[in-house]
Amino acid sequence: MANASKPLILKDVVVNEHCTGEQWTLLDFDQLAYLIAVIALGQAQHVAIVLAGLNPGSPVLGLTELKDQAKKVLTVAKTKPWQRDGFIFEAISWIAAQQAAGPGDFMRDPHIKSTTQGLDGLLIHVEKGAIARSIIFEDKCSGDPKKIFAGQVMKSFRDYHAAKRSGELLAAAGELLRQADLPALAVPKAAAAILDLKKRRYRASLAVTPDVDSDVARAEIFTGYENLAGLTADQRLGAVFKIPDSELRPWFEALATAARSHVDAQTATAMDDLTDV
Repeated sequence: MANASKPLILKDVVVNEHCTGEQWTLLDFDQLAYLIAVIALGQAQHVAIVLAGLNPGSPVLGLTELKDQAKKVLTVAKTKPWQRDGFIFEAISWIAAQQAAGPGDFMRDPHIKSTTQGLDGLLIHVEKGAIARSIIFEDKCSGDPKKIFAGQVMKSFRDYHAAKRSGELLAAAGELLRQADLPALAVPKAAAAILDLKKRRYRASLAVTPDVDSDVARAEIFTGYENLAGLTADQRLGAVFKIPDSELRPWFEALATAARSHVDAQTATAMDDLTDV
């Protein structure tokens, strides 16, 4: 397997007075490809363990059926690279969030499919059996980040903000609260806090090329974020992943190719060989 380093560098950057900014840059291409491969194999919790530095040598299940499915989501289907790249970027966004996560943070696993629908991601921070804060993720990989933010990302955020997708949020919060070991009877009431806008944060994450990663460019990309009314600037986060290449799709193709190689390298570990946890 790849080494146990964290694959991304995360740092705060300037966007505008309406939101805070975060930039992700690549530290370890091979490690990123490996972690994306493991997510595609349906084993995101192994990735969380690796990123936490707890047990980087724990086995990955590489059954033939899993490998075939993983390679399918890592391969362009019907000349639509944005579907495959959307899955990969959602995985990168999740990895970035895992790198920054601390005690009490619980997060939904990435979707294991080549295109994301519904809630891209959700993180809740739990304190004393209650949701202290939540972050709703929207992750998009597009050659026109400004257009996709103004259109698709803001549309989703407006729907959440107007309580049009409350059932989806409640269900996801309940799932995460069960991971936090809340008693079953306490989950419904605790999950309702996901609807409290005072505890909510939105995180829009976009892939960008180096030519559109500057203070001025970021301000342009995230124009209109202030239309989510009633929030402070730190409740709106604009995150960018600066790829180390001037061409978006070829770089994601190279990353997908490396990830498929890592999928192929996994052995068919028997279920009874897996370490008890």
